[in-house]
Formats: sequence, structure tokens, C-alpha cells
Amino acid sequence: MSSRNGSSKRNYSSHSSSGDSSANEVIALKEEFKVEEEAKGCVLQSSLRLASAFVRHSDS
Repeated sequence: MSSRNGSSKRNYSSHSSSGDSSANEVIALKEEFKVEEEAKGCVLQSSLRLASAFVRHSDS
């Protein structure tokens, strides 16, 4: 899996000075969604590897 090189660590201080917390919430939700999707991809990839290893082992 490739590293994100800190892409989730962005500076959003300009949004906080306006008092509009909804903009910050939307940004946070997008970042959370990306992390969840990456985690789901890792789990799926691991499951496929385990399944293919099981099939190879049961054929032996």
C-alpha cells in the first residue's frame, strides 16, 4: 500500500477564523471517507489473498 505522505495533515486555519465550522466539518468528513475507503481496500485485498491461499492449499 502506498503512503499518503501526510496528505491528510492539511492546514485549514483560514476556515476557522471565519467562524464557519460547517466548512471544516465537510473537509473532515471527506478526509474520514478517504481513510475509510483505503481501509476497506486493504481489508478486501487481505481477504482475497487469504481466499486464494486457502484455495491453493485445499487443492493440494
